[in-house]
Amino acid sequence: MKPKLHTETRSSFLFSRSPFLRTLGPRLLLSLLLILPSPAFTLDTDIQLPDMGDPADTVLTPTSEERLGRAFINSVRERQKFVDKPVYEDYIESLGNRIAANSDDPGHPYSFYLIESPVVNAFAGPGGHIAVYSGLVLTTQSESELAAVLSHEIAHVTQKHLLRTFYRAQQMSVPAAVALLAAVLIGVGGGGGDFTRAAVAGIQGGMLQDQINYTRHNEEEADRVGMDTLARTNFDPRSMPAFFGRMGKASQAYSSKLPEFLRTHPVTTNRIGDALGRSEKYPYKQHDENIRYHLLRSWLKMRSFQQPSKAVAYFANNLREGRYNNKEAEEYGQALALMQQRQFDQARPILSQLLQGRPQTVEYRLALADLEAAGGRPALAKNIIAEGRKTLSDNKPLALGHAELLEKEGSYREAASVLGKLVKNNPENSRLLLLLSMAEGKSGNRPDAHGHLAEHYYLNGELKAAINQLEIALREPALSDYQSARFAARLRILKQEFVEQENMRKKH
Repeated sequence: MKPKLHTETRSSFLFSRSPFLRTLGPRLLLSLLLILPSPAFTLDTDIQLPDMGDPADTVLTPTSEERLGRAFINSVRERQKFVDKPVYEDYIESLGNRIAANSDDPGHPYSFYLIESPVVNAFAGPGGHIAVYSGLVLTTQSESELAAVLSHEIAHVTQKHLLRTFYRAQQMSVPAAVALLAAVLIGVGGGGGDFTRAAVAGIQGGMLQDQINYTRHNEEEADRVGMDTLARTNFDPRSMPAFFGRMGKASQAYSSKLPEFLRTHPVTTNRIGDALGRSEKYPYKQHDENIRYHLLRSWLKMRSFQQPSKAVAYFANNLREGRYNNKEAEEYGQALALMQQRQFDQARPILSQLLQGRPQTVEYRLALADLEAAGGRPALAKNIIAEGRKTLSDNKPLALGHAELLEKEGSYREAASVLGKLVKNNPENSRLLLLLSMAEGKSGNRPDAHGHLAEHYYLNGELKAAINQLEIALREPALSDYQSARFAARLRILKQEFVEQENMRKKH
């Protein structure tokens, strides 16, 4: 019988045998180790699965899936550039949540992200973490097509396709299983294609290749379930075969270097035909597109130019020649490009007119506020945002813009108050917690600054750093009795979680 490897020995073995694992963040690798059985584990003798129900349900507890999901998305963040503009994050979150609310599992937690990259791809990771690349957003021709991609990825979650892969991995040896799961997570997280295939080839001579991509059955199932979700969300289900059909035609233009979307979501003629046939059963509905979809595309297009002058010329030419899907969005892109060149006097009337026509459109209001702040008129910028918050008091992008302006003028206590309300409504947003921690620290509230920083670290998988911050908070001289009791209780929970994590490591 082979001796059981300790965690450090097993990790060294895995790294030496599979160099590609070095690209993973340590938190993700540890999470993979913790969800897998020990080397001596055998499915037949060590565990009895129930006769009924989906075997994928036995793979991970909700807590384990949540931890793996956090480790996964944090690992992706280390390799990819996420869009960090709150107003565009808010749009993709609101669109994704709207679709998820009409899915087969509306109670499942979801998180939606934009990754700024010309790659044409999207993925659904563990824990309901779903991301869309900017290249794919620019490739879509309507909001329904973008919704179709999101509903397809949500369907992968509701149908537990990734968990089923984990279930198969539990029946393998630990090195092969970790390699399989790592390859799958790298693939869905944007490091797929040739890199993933090379990783698998180095593990099992290519025999696991069919397991690192969603199977044809999974893709067709995600199409079918996603179309039902689209219909319930009042989007056009025909947009799914339309988008995939265009992607399939585009694949004919590639000899070897296919877009990532086609690598991870293989499109075949039969699949497109089946999807098109199924879409015909839905009654046609005219969908009024959200202006925010077009504004996001204009911002992404503006960002794709390395020189602002070329972006200005691009939008000016389109407006002059009438080459656009939405005139407002084209004007918005032109104003943003002019701002990049610091041509504020030319951009201001464009944004002012757009805002006057749609005073509830947050993108216009924030852009105009940014213009005034950059032009040296912060008081006017603050008034523009304050006017919007009269009717949109809970709007996250506006609140963040307000807090940023408050910090710039030194009103840290007021900024902390605004951020505190946001954190209350978004308790698992690690970036908001970091911003609140900084504002609390600048306002002199050091205990809460450390407390919020602890939660920021915890959500990013840094358990030891979170414990350290709570211990520092408990040593602060200005600590109140309420803060002391709250931090001490939280510290006990995190220390217990750390002990459980260490015990799991020793078992492996």
